[in-house]
Order: sequence, then C-alpha cells, then structure tokens
Amino acid sequence: MIISKEFYDKCCPSYKEGIDELEQKIDEIKYSDEDMATKLCETIMKFSNSYLTPREYWKYLMQRIKS
Repeated sequence: MIISKEFYDKCCPSYKEGIDELEQKIDEIKYSDEDMATKLCETIMKFSNSYLTPREYWKYLMQRIKS
C-alpha cells in the first residue's frame, strides 16, 4: 500500500473502498506491458476526479514518470 496504514485506518468506509480500488489498479499496472507512466497517470487522475488524493500517490506517480 502506498499510503500509511495509520492514514488508511482513519478514513471513512467509502473512501477506503476508493483507495482499495486505486491500489488494485496500481498493482495491475505494475505488471502490465503497457506504458506504465501513462496508465498510472490516467488511473490517479480518474481517482482524483472523485476523491481528494493523498500526496503519496502524486509522489509515486512523479517517481515513475522520472524513471
């Protein structure tokens, strides 16, 4: 999980569902043959349209773009 367990535990159930879906999609992207940075960007942006996105996800994305 990209965010801390402490942060996750403080979240409401509907936000946890969103985070769980995001984490699952990120895991799927890690093991795909597609352009990882582009797919990751699309996934995080889609999440951010519905939820406030923790900075850890933006940092994760920036690290992957730089690679």
